[in-house]
Amino acid sequence: MQLRDYQIKVLNELRDSIKKGAKAPLLVLPTGAGKTVIFSELAKELVSLSKKVLIVVHRRELVKQACQKLDFINQTYGIIASGF
Repeated sequence: MQLRDYQIKVLNELRDSIKKGAKAPLLVLPTGAGKTVIFSELAKELVSLSKKVLIVVHRRELVKQACQKLDFINQTYGIIASGF
């Protein structure tokens, strides 16, 4: 997946925050800025370091969107949701 410059910057800031001990850093970006792309890349990195990752969304459409991005980067995952 090709990240945009601002996505790389945000991802680096998230990495730094985690390295400094943040347990639950918060990423806020406008609609269409690529939050799903960013958290998919971060999740892939953390899983490769044997870390556990939980992605929580509040709409079925967002579950599907997250699954598509994780499939695109060949990341395995599970879903806990009615109807999936």
